[in-house]
Amino acid sequence: MRKLASTEQHRTNRARTMKSEHLKQRMNQVLVLAQSSKCPRKQFGCLIIDPVNNRVISDGWNGAPKGPERLCGGEICLRDQAAIQSGSSPHIGCHHAETNAICNAASMGTSTKGAWAIVNGEPCLMCAKMLHHSLIATVVIIRGAYLGAQLTGDAGVQYLLDHSINVIFERIEHG
Repeated sequence: MRKLASTEQHRTNRARTMKSEHLKQRMNQVLVLAQSSKCPRKQFGCLIIDPVNNRVISDGWNGAPKGPERLCGGEICLRDQAAIQSGSSPHIGCHHAETNAICNAASMGTSTKGAWAIVNGEPCLMCAKMLHHSLIATVVIIRGAYLGAQLTGDAGVQYLLDHSINVIFERIEHG
């Protein structure tokens, strides 16, 4: 039993590390992935990664849900028109990148326990709760993309920190 605890601790320590070159590659993928969004307001992407094996578990971007339901206004952002703050009134607007990535993993029966989520903006409170409850261990926020330019005291980031989710702010160096 003692040996198992030691192995478990080793796995936990390994899960908290990711090679810097792999992280940089995955951050660049998030920025490209965000371009898949058709949202006229902002484009967000989220990759859920197995940090030990550097394997993509799932991905998502902000956009309409699967199927015929239409939450978005197309070329006009309904949330901007109605002056709705991000992360509130989920019945209007597109699904967030984190939500889509978690739902995509769930629809395939893929666990996100211990995974890393890499995003190009600070998660709203609703997405932070989803990340927490899907057992994501670390959230990497790309600085200089959108809201990740600085720690704003956002309720989503605070929620993650309050619930022992590791939050890392990273910047992509160009050139």
